[in-house]
Amino acid sequence: MLKNKAIKLLAAFSALTIGLTACSSATGKPADSQKKDSGKPAKTSELVIYSNTVQDGRDAWLTEKAKAMGIDLKFVKVPGGEVYNRLVAEKKAPQADIALGMDEGYFTKLADQGLLEKYEPKWLKDIPKEYVQGNGLFSPVLEVRIYLMYNPKYIKDAPKDWDDLINNEKFVKKYRLSQAISGGTDQKAAMSILLKYRDDKSKNGISDEGWNQLKKFYEHGYMPPKGEDYVKNFATGKVPIMYFFSTAVPKSEKKFDFKAVPINPKEGVFSVCEQIGIVNKGKDHDYSKAKQFVDWFGSAEAQKEWTAKFGTFPVNPKAQEAADPRLQEIMKATKPMKVDWKFINQHIDEWVEKVELEILK
Repeated sequence: MLKNKAIKLLAAFSALTIGLTACSSATGKPADSQKKDSGKPAKTSELVIYSNTVQDGRDAWLTEKAKAMGIDLKFVKVPGGEVYNRLVAEKKAPQADIALGMDEGYFTKLADQGLLEKYEPKWLKDIPKEYVQGNGLFSPVLEVRIYLMYNPKYIKDAPKDWDDLINNEKFVKKYRLSQAISGGTDQKAAMSILLKYRDDKSKNGISDEGWNQLKKFYEHGYMPPKGEDYVKNFATGKVPIMYFFSTAVPKSEKKFDFKAVPINPKEGVFSVCEQIGIVNKGKDHDYSKAKQFVDWFGSAEAQKEWTAKFGTFPVNPKAQEAADPRLQEIMKATKPMKVDWKFINQHIDEWVEKVELEILK
């Protein structure tokens, strides 16, 4: 009986050991003895990237480029909020090596919880200081601006800013709205209005005047029904004013044959930067491949290729010449507003809840 128990115990221990070893590599073989059929050590290492910005062939492009560096990439492609939630949920047993694509807000929250490994990539010295907010824990790669624009074919006397749009009766039903505030662009539009009315003494950081303005914004705008293309509405003049994000403009203009004019308020427009950061997997973890990938991806050479292929706008000035000429025009015609991400992260959840329950009800 004791002998049988010993055999069962040994078998269970062996199964557990094999299971743990399999978890250490993508192929199910021990990570430190992984070999090809020839008996030579494998030349590649795997990195797991959590990202909300590797759609439309970006993941395949990155995979091919990384392979040449001896790195196999595995992607978890989900919206930014889910990337954040997964990283927080996996804090005690991180699965990701790199987080890519979320904005400063999400990355600041990750940094505050100790979920990122400090590393300043080689190219960070080339980035303008006003874009660097990660204290070495995350770094900006791409910039997107969210702003108001109008179709000059149908609007001759355009609003000067968000308040002018909201308060002037001639613009009623002339600008588009969204039926939700869950998306990043819709949230940044709302914040473009609210942040002008910051009040640290109020319960949620915004004065009553600010909330009244946002309420009027939703009351006076045009909310297209489901299935109606708001960009087409803009092009045909049905709704000739809208907020949009910069990287989508060049393709939309070509598709619907229009040329929009950006509205650049004196305080600037909302700017967000897609960031990249290395996930904290403990002091004993080998971060060399993650650092190699980050150093490569943000470099001027890699960003020039990425920008030309996918129509983005790099933060690295040495790569900006590769951006679509129309996108370069937009960036010159607008200026980024100063944003306090600590303040936003402190209140964003209650702002969204208030809009959903009291304004979009």
